[in-house]
Amino acid sequence: MKHLYALCGISKQAHYQMLRRIEEWKVKESLYVGLMLQIREIHPAMGLRTMYDYYQPEGIGRDAFISIGLYYGFRVKAYRNLCRTTFSSPYSR
Repeated sequence: MKHLYALCGISKQAHYQMLRRIEEWKVKESLYVGLMLQIREIHPAMGLRTMYDYYQPEGIGRDAFISIGLYYGFRVKAYRNLCRTTFSSPYSR
């Protein structure tokens, strides 16, 4: 394995530190997804940015929080107003 690490240009310690960081990130990610599920039960139409602003979870930034939410399908469907409010035709004046 020592030759493989040398070929990749990393140390054995760096490899195991990266594995530890990945495991820690998976634990945090599952925690944040659980938080999102709890919020969605109470507020089904709350967006991800509003969730982040409301709860301010520690250890993660806004964009990472939103990307996790989008990955797990927490997108809110935006409904469009079907009522036409502007009539710009000169004949409608």
